[in-house]
Amino acid sequence: MSFPFYKQLNAMDCGPTCLRMVARYYGKHYNTDGIRQVAGYSKEGVSLLGISLAAEKIGFRTRGVQITLEQLLHDAPAPAILHWNQNHFVVALPKSFPRGRTLRRIFKVRSYIKIADPARGLISLSEEEFLQHWVTNVSSPSFGGGQGEAGTALLLEPTPYFYQQEGEKEDKLNWNWVLQYLKKSRWMISQVFIALIIASVFQLIFPFLTQSIVDTGINTRNIPYITVVLIAELVLVASRSIVNFIRSQLLLRISAVINLSILSDFWIKLIRLPISYFDIHHTGDTLQRIGDHNTIQNFLTGTALNTIFSIFNFFVFAFVLAYYNVQLFFVFMIGSILYFLWIILFLRIRRKINYQNFHLNAKGNTITLQLVQGMQEIKMNGAEQLKRWEWESVQTAIYRLSFKNLNYNQLQQAGATLIDQGKDVVITFLVAKMVVEGQLTLGMMLAVQYIIGQLSGPVQQFISLIQ
Repeated sequence: MSFPFYKQLNAMDCGPTCLRMVARYYGKHYNTDGIRQVAGYSKEGVSLLGISLAAEKIGFRTRGVQITLEQLLHDAPAPAILHWNQNHFVVALPKSFPRGRTLRRIFKVRSYIKIADPARGLISLSEEEFLQHWVTNVSSPSFGGGQGEAGTALLLEPTPYFYQQEGEKEDKLNWNWVLQYLKKSRWMISQVFIALIIASVFQLIFPFLTQSIVDTGINTRNIPYITVVLIAELVLVASRSIVNFIRSQLLLRISAVINLSILSDFWIKLIRLPISYFDIHHTGDTLQRIGDHNTIQNFLTGTALNTIFSIFNFFVFAFVLAYYNVQLFFVFMIGSILYFLWIILFLRIRRKINYQNFHLNAKGNTITLQLVQGMQEIKMNGAEQLKRWEWESVQTAIYRLSFKNLNYNQLQQAGATLIDQGKDVVITFLVAKMVVEGQLTLGMMLAVQYIIGQLSGPVQQFISLIQ
């Protein structure tokens, strides 16, 4: 069973969102708004006590504790809500706690603990990294006795009352509101799709013209025929440029109309909200909403249409490549799949590095702000050297993480280049072999190379999209 993940909607929504995830794990859905009201939500977010009160209201038995990592891994009920970096809440996932800690230390096997961070996603951390974010340097845990470094956690267990509750109705993703904005520009959108199809047809003609020049024009030494074909190619290039120009104009108009409509409706809704809404929400939350609307507009008018265009081109040219030679088609597909899998292999570690980089930069910015704004207080307490060491320590950690990120980037790029270029070399060898054996003509060889180039574009765009 995969752990249900929800992303926090506002900057201070981490606590209610964590409780929402835990409740969903046990089979009940609750909206963040309802949890906020019970938990005493404010501009500073919620406290661990507020989360506990909200959890008990919906049927959990809770206990706030100081607990060691060993106790958290082996004795505490999971999932548990953890106080993270002294300013955030995350969920420690169940069934991800590593076992056999003594054996792992003997054989030097690293173990990873999974957390659900409502701000960053599902993350796997080593025990050392986990402790850096969680431990509050408390030497006397309040859970089960014992000694050692401990962190703050809220332990939750569902009671029979929890399962007797109906929960709240789950909000389903509704695309009708998106279609309403698209309908306003449906005529221009249909023109864009027509332009995409025309541009694809023009691109599709090029490999056949290239083949015709070599196999018919050059082989028969027919200069007039070559001239006519080249003129036809120039006409196609000019026509495609005109079509792309018209498409860009239409996309700009569609983007302006949709952006104006979305933001106008947003401001209408925002102005109608009561004053209490602005008392408990940061200005940054409103600015984030505006940024989200711009992201939606860019997706509808840019990413979505370009992706559709790339997919359409990919299938068209893949069909043409299979028409020329099925063996070449399968070699290209196998190489592209290996390329895709190699990129996917690094997504988890890249996500983890980004997570660490985010927190290190945030910590570095906080220390810099303290140095700039609190220099008088720092000097009065004689803490200049201590603060400088703290700043240098964070900058060193950022440098090491950047170097680690560079190593993974280089490894990913080297492997991807090897697979991609190796695929092209194999295809070139097979095509040349087929030309020598008479299975393909020289013109068909050039046409195949053009088709491979056109197929590589959509593959690269799709890889960029998932990264």
